[in-house]
This record gives sequence, C-alpha cells and structure tokens, in this order.
Amino acid sequence: MSDWKQSVEKTYQQWKYNDMHKEIKTYFNEAQHQPFGEPFKKESSPLVANLSDLKDNITEKKKSEKVVKKKDDNTIEFLGNTIDVGEEDEEEVDNFCKETIFGGFWKTMTKLCNAVYLAVKSVGDVLKKLLKKLVDFFAAGMKKSVIAIGNVVAKIVAWAYPLPDYVEHTETGVLSVMELEFNNYGETVKNVPKVTFFPKTVEEIKKVIMFAKSEKRRLRAAGMKHSWSDMFSNTGEILMYLLPLSVTDTISFARTGLEGMEEELRSWGSDLSGIEVVEELDEGHAAVRVGAATTNLEMMNWSNQSGWTLPMDIIAVMITYGGSNATICHGSGLHTQTLSDLVLELEFVNANGELQTVNDPDILKGVGGCFGLAGIVTAITFKMDAMTYAKFHPKKTLMEESIPRPGADPESEAFKKMVDLCENSYYVEFFWFPNNGTEDGYWENCWKNDGVKEEAIDINESIEDEYQVATTYMFEIIMKILHPMTLITREEHYDDKTSLQECLRYLFTKVVSMAGIDALPAPDTPLTTSVVEALHFRRGFHYIAVQEMEMEIPIPSTESGGPDWSIVSQAWWDAVDLIEKSEKDGVFAVDMALELRVMGGSNVLMAPQFGNKHGTLAIEPVSTRIVHKEVWEDFKEELAKVWMNYKDYDGTPLLSRVHWAKESPRSVTIDGVKHDTIEYWQKIYGQNMIQFFTILDSLSEDVSIQDIFNLFSNKYLDKLFKPEWEKYGVDVEAFAAIEENGKVTFNEDTANGELVPADEAMENKSTCCVLS
Repeated sequence: MSDWKQSVEKTYQQWKYNDMHKEIKTYFNEAQHQPFGEPFKKESSPLVANLSDLKDNITEKKKSEKVVKKKDDNTIEFLGNTIDVGEEDEEEVDNFCKETIFGGFWKTMTKLCNAVYLAVKSVGDVLKKLLKKLVDFFAAGMKKSVIAIGNVVAKIVAWAYPLPDYVEHTETGVLSVMELEFNNYGETVKNVPKVTFFPKTVEEIKKVIMFAKSEKRRLRAAGMKHSWSDMFSNTGEILMYLLPLSVTDTISFARTGLEGMEEELRSWGSDLSGIEVVEELDEGHAAVRVGAATTNLEMMNWSNQSGWTLPMDIIAVMITYGGSNATICHGSGLHTQTLSDLVLELEFVNANGELQTVNDPDILKGVGGCFGLAGIVTAITFKMDAMTYAKFHPKKTLMEESIPRPGADPESEAFKKMVDLCENSYYVEFFWFPNNGTEDGYWENCWKNDGVKEEAIDINESIEDEYQVATTYMFEIIMKILHPMTLITREEHYDDKTSLQECLRYLFTKVVSMAGIDALPAPDTPLTTSVVEALHFRRGFHYIAVQEMEMEIPIPSTESGGPDWSIVSQAWWDAVDLIEKSEKDGVFAVDMALELRVMGGSNVLMAPQFGNKHGTLAIEPVSTRIVHKEVWEDFKEELAKVWMNYKDYDGTPLLSRVHWAKESPRSVTIDGVKHDTIEYWQKIYGQNMIQFFTILDSLSEDVSIQDIFNLFSNKYLDKLFKPEWEKYGVDVEAFAAIEENGKVTFNEDTANGELVPADEAMENKSTCCVLS
C-alpha cells in the first residue's frame, strides 16, 4: 500500500477514537441511567425499517459525494490532516478517502440493520452510533450523507418523544392535556400548567375562561411559542394553545417537515384561523380580518392569491398573528411601524367571558398590542396594502463599504451609500456571520418595491443552485439534527460538564462553515417577486432555537433637526467589536449572527419604538443555545451598556429599549449607574404605562383592573406593571406570596431581568424619542 493510503487510513483510525467520539459514547451511556434519559431506554427494534432505508439512501448518495480536493502542492486535507498524495490522480485519491470513511459506516449499519442485534440495544445505543457516523460525514464535508443521517435522527428523536393524546375536558368539553410541560421555542421559559387547553372556537374559549375563573387560576394563551420573554402561563395555572401540538412542539419540523405542518394546520379545522377582506378602504388599502391563530405561512399564501399584503411582517413563517401582535412585533423599512400600529379592530373574549370588539383608534393605541391583558384575542383586523413587487437584490459585499466605521466622513461614498440604503429602500437588513472576521460573512438585504407584476417570479425556484444547496443543507441540519439534539440535552442545558453540548457546538460550527455565506442569496441582477415573497424569504437559521436580545435604538437628531445616520455605524461596529473581542477571549458569545434592520417609530403606547420620530434601529445579536448561559448573559449586559448609553446631539440619553418578545439584559447601566432592568422599564415607560392602564380600566364593562390581574396576568407582567397594579388596589406582594395551590412565588431567574433596587429615573429631553 502506498504511503499516502497508509496516511489516510491512519488519520481515519485516529479520528475514530478522538475525544468527540468518546464524548458521544460517554454521554449516551450515562444518560440512560438518568431520569432525563428515560426516552433513550426504549427498545430499538421498531427502528429497523428506518435504518434499512438509511443504508439504501446512503448507498445512493455516496455516488455524488466528494471528500477531498487535490491542491497545487499535491496535498489534500482529510479529517483535519494534511496528506501528501504525490502525483496520484485526484479522482483515485477521493475514491479511496471516501471508501475509507464509508467502510466504517457500513460496519456500523450492518450491525444496526440486524434485527437480533437491535433487539438487545436501546434507542440511546442507536443514536450513539449514528451520531458518531454523523460527525465523520460532517468532518469529511459529505453534505448529502449528513442530511440522510439527519432525517433518520429526526425520526428517532420524534419517536422517542411522542406527543401526548388530547382528552375531552370533563367540565368544559374542550380538548386538553393535564400537567403538560411547557417549553417556549427559544428554551428560555419552562413551566408546568395545571391544564393546557386546545380550543378551536370562540365558544370554547369562553368556556375555558369561565372555568379558569371558577378555579381561581390564571389563563394565558400561546401560539407558536416564539417569544423569548416570559409572556406565557406559569406552573399550576392554565395555558391555552390556539394551534395543535403537532405544529407547536419544539421538534415539529423534525416530526413532519414544513409541508407536513401545513397539512396539520389545514386538518386541525379551527375557526380561529382564517383571513377575509372586510372592505376596501381608500385606493390601495383594505381592512382584512385575520384569525388570531393564523400563521405567517398562511398569510403569505393568501396574499399571493388575493393581492393584499401587510406592508411589513415578521420574517419567520411559522408564528401566529395573535402572538406577534400581542408583543408588538415589527418588520423592516423606514416607512413601516409595528404590526400593532396596523390594527383597525381587535376582537377578544374579556374576563367576563364575553366577546368584545374594539375599533376606537385612541383605545387601540393601548390594546392594539397589550401582552394579552385585555383578554384572549380571537381576531384582528389589519390595514393592508395592495400588492406591490419587490426588486429583490440582496448582496454579499465588504462590510465597510456599506457600513463605514464610526467617524466616517459623511461625504464619503460608504457613508452616503449607507444613508441611501436606510432612507430609500423599502426593506433594510444588514446581516453578518461572526467568527469569520469582518472581511467575510457580511450580507445586505435591501430592496425597493418598484417592480412590475408581469415580471414577477417565484424566487424560491429561481435563485442559483449553489444557494439552493447551501440553504437547504443548513435548514435540514438545523431543524432535523441540531434542534432535536438540543431537546435531548435540555435537562442538562448550561452544565459546563456536559459532553454532548460540545459535540453540538462542533456540529453547528461545521454547518456554518460548510454552508457559510452561500446560505444567503446574492443574485447577479434584481429578481422581481411579490413583496410578501421577499418579506418571508425562507432562511434556515430563522428556525433554530436561539438566544436573542433585540434593542430598539432611536435614530438621533442632528443639531439642525434631521436624522443622524451615524448611529447605524456606531451601533453596528460597537457590536462587531464586542463580538470579536469575545472570540479573541475564546468564549464565542455570538456564534450565529448579528442583524440590523431600520424601521419607523410607533404610536402604540407600550411599543419600544414609541416616540422615535426619525425612526428606529432594530439590532440584535443571535446565538445558539449551545453558547453557555453565563457567557450569553454577560455578553448581553456588556452590549446593553454600550447600546443604551448613546446620546442625542444635545447630550440627552437616547431611550433605547428592548423588543418585548426578546430577551433583556440582567441589568441596565446608564452613565455608570447600574439599574435593575424591570425598574428601568417602569421609569422610562412610566407615563405610557399610566395611559395604558387608564385604557384597560375602562375597556370592558364590569371588568376591573383587579379582574384582569387575577385572570390574565402572569408573574413577569405582575412585576413589570407593579406600580400600576398597585394604583388600582391590587396587592401584588400578597398574591406573589401565596403558596403552591395553583399559584407560585416569583422566580427571579428569567430572560427579562431581575428585581433589585435601582436609581432614580433620568430626565428626558431628547428631540428624537419622546415618551408621553
């Protein structure tokens, strides 16, 4: 055997017994002796068909896989080693390397496809072997084989974690599950409601509300669970899902895929989903009634057919409008406000179990986005636009050519380009994959809506093959491997001794490096497509369970009264520099993305964009759950110190505030003085909170603030609005102290900050962001 072949085999043998393989083996062996490892103990015999299909699938994929590429110096990179192959033909070298890796795979699959062998092995044993092979394929860059294994891993995890059966609730007749553990999509909120209901009609919602009142338990609603903040129910209380578990479960994508989820939505048959035009308003606008359980995916399909669209929307397609409106979500574009600013009418069931409709604009400023405190929302009527057509033309370019570093000359080409993109684009988004340096991984998604309908195409089918392969690869791996695997490690999340977390960190790093910037499209020329298609252009990384803190930073004024766009450079590069510092320190606090969007202000009282007359920068670092909790919390706090200390031209602090659906820093430091996060929100939203509660107090006949507190609040909202509750005679402290009987004491360890003493509020003189 030639020297290079011996080197290949030696490299593979060393690779097979490296720390990564040992950690996977140790984890699954130990997990099966722990309570959280119970699902892994199942007998694996039922998996034989899936494993047999995998063997056949990999055999087919192998033909088109390429493992190595010969360099000019006659060397190859194989599993992290450089090997000199001399004058050997590249195809011959590639085939040998491929056979070396597949040889190990075939030995494993021969065992796993043996029914006698499987009969004495557990699910954990099977996952252990598949994950070791998965790591091999990852390291060799064999994308198709990775996806093939990923599909089987997803099926096994879904089988190991079955969904519970619904039962008809004795007293209400509504589908329910008792004591179902709740985890939000970002894995930042966990509790166990006493009962979880799944109503499909307004009448069923009324029954659940009256049941909650009779039981003296609080009730909160959930859609797709995409809020990171603690807006949900609490342990011992009552939760209401507006969608089935088959689409809201943490690993729904792994269970059914996107098409399967669409079918689940159709077959659920809920009256709370649906879209209809109520009336056409002035030219180019319509009032459109949307069921609270309607998803963005359903809206996208409806808009393409009807010709009516929201002027902005949230990127991810699998969230509900009831949820995104309740937390005052937004899109992008200087001309746009929040989703709640578009509300013309709100329908909800109040604390007396009565269906109520509100369409007074002054009242909607308060309840258009009210965190579910008005009641259970059943439908929302939005003001929509006639469909326009985007000239979709995202670009990969050098970061400093579009976002110059702070201090750049306003007359420089880069600065003028940045201003032009922010002021004149219909949609404005800047995006960066960190940990690859600032020269790589930058992408800007800025486009106008001046396209012509006759030229419109389906961009999902028209972009280049390189992008299609990369984005499909990233989406499949995130949703069918990484997300299910984070579910497996949920019970030991943030434990520094966790071995499998390090494996996941490795796998995710490989996903980003293998898909890389190719996972973001950059067509040579603009592609004309409907605005709704461009708004919801699917990108796999929007679906992984991540950690996010989004800051809404007001665009300050210049001394002459205009917008000061240098804030874009300042906020962006301050974040970039802090991210790069964390990389140099070896902690990698942000392992996924930095994203910035430009939008307008808001007229909704509790919107974090309220009063921003020049507009708002919505900027957020995004990290996977694999980043350790303390690393992430420390990073959020440090970044908030920077972002929340920007000043207007006259030295007045800008009122930077976090998105209510995202995470907050543990504390807020302004001019060197440390404030508690929640108390700081109470101070800067003070007057708006007063107006908000004035509206709530007179909203529903025979419904008091005490009634709203007793039925529709939760522990986080108790703390957030504590001064206002108490003005209306609510004894928040006494309520919090009630022992476990459906009510629990406050848990300070949340994603929304902690309640500790803080300093006095600052005087607000800003000319760019004014709270009432």
